[in-house]
Amino acid sequence: MNFYPLFQLWPLILGLLPQPAAIRLEPESVVVTDTARYVSLHVRLVNETDSAVFIEKLHPSCGCVLANVQKNKATKEHPGDIYVSVSLERMDTLQPVVIDVFTNNPTTPHLKFSLLKQSKP
Repeated sequence: MNFYPLFQLWPLILGLLPQPAAIRLEPESVVVTDTARYVSLHVRLVNETDSAVFIEKLHPSCGCVLANVQKNKATKEHPGDIYVSVSLERMDTLQPVVIDVFTNNPTTPHLKFSLLKQSKP
């Protein structure tokens, strides 16, 4: 019977663990409490690849959201910047608002950011 030392299996074990995507949004989702009329937040496009990624366009799923690209180029050293402003008065608590982010990267052309409104406790 052959037994492999644990150090030889370690690369296989690490390969089975989920790894963060090389191109991703941070945060990917936010839950806001209904305590104000408007909420503004900052979303970053993180790029861990060697080539630059450009944000081509944003598409919010609701008219209660204003999303602006502040920095469309994302590199390893400098993430892309998206600013989001939401009118909570017009937002529903049953369904999240989704912002579709389209990039020029062929492996990750479409990312999603979701925003969910939570009722006051």
